Amino acid sequence: MSEPRYSAAARSLHWLTVLLIIAVYMLGSQLEHPPEGWGDTLYRLHWSVGLTILAVTVFRLANRILAGAPPPYTGLTNLELRLSTAVHHGLYLMLFVAPLLGWLGKSAYGGAISVFGLFNMPALISQQDEATAKTLLGVHKIAVKLLLLLIALHVAGALNHILIKKDGVFARMWPRD
Repeated sequence: MSEPRYSAAARSLHWLTVLLIIAVYMLGSQLEHPPEGWGDTLYRLHWSVGLTILAVTVFRLANRILAGAPPPYTGLTNLELRLSTAVHHGLYLMLFVAPLLGWLGKSAYGGAISVFGLFNMPALISQQDEATAKTLLGVHKIAVKLLLLLIALHVAGALNHILIKKDGVFARMWPRD
């Protein structure tokens, strides 16, 4: 018997989020020591991808509320179900918190927050204050590390279902029918 799958929209948004997180992390990892002449471009791309993640997460949450999700896999133990639920809730939370903290930090520094040069996002903080900006961006980095930890737990769970249990749970979110 195959497990009920997530909707095509949910699967698409999930894998789009994966690609965006890889991109924003790669961009963010270059920000402290950008290649010569690339600093402003990397920052603008990092902000744009981060805000795109925030927008995609809004769509993901709306889709989950409106379309629902398949019931939890019945083969999970009580502990596995609790861990899975906690990790999923934590992922959603940090997919909101990390980009919002980045947006707040950039707002405190001042200057336009352009999204791929198409439009500017409003500042969330009207007063420019470098100390506040540095604090917010420091907390943003902590939030990103927590997000990465949750992603690692999520991937470990997926690998457990693919390689050890071989129970078909991973197919619920795999993009192909």
